[in-house]
Amino acid sequence: MSQFVDQSDIPFVSAADLRVTYKMLMARLDADEPDAETLDQALRETEQDYWQAAQSDVCHKSAVIIRLRAVVEVCQSRRIKVLLSQHQPVLDAILAAAASERLNAIRGFNPLRLSWAAGQVNVQQQFYSKAA
Repeated sequence: MSQFVDQSDIPFVSAADLRVTYKMLMARLDADEPDAETLDQALRETEQDYWQAAQSDVCHKSAVIIRLRAVVEVCQSRRIKVLLSQHQPVLDAILAAAASERLNAIRGFNPLRLSWAAGQVNVQQQFYSKAA
């Protein structure tokens, strides 16, 4: 029986798997704003390392890699960049949302939905910091 990934609806993955691959990618990048060639090379190397290190099945590994690429792409949007520049928990919220958000491999993530998830964390931090 062959397994394949349906490009119209990528399976959900755990936020921990996505966080691990994102950290692997960030460890390879020196600059905050890498050029496209450097980013692509780092993504390919991260994919190879994750593929060898992960103990899960092919379908799950593929889903993690596809979601990682989609997260990197959506993090290039202006709205997400602004949110990411503010706090580390925003990144964690984006990765958690990206792990469980519906993803179409052709269209990618909806940046607005991920910014909502990040915005909720930002609002909570502002509320609790004012209350303290």
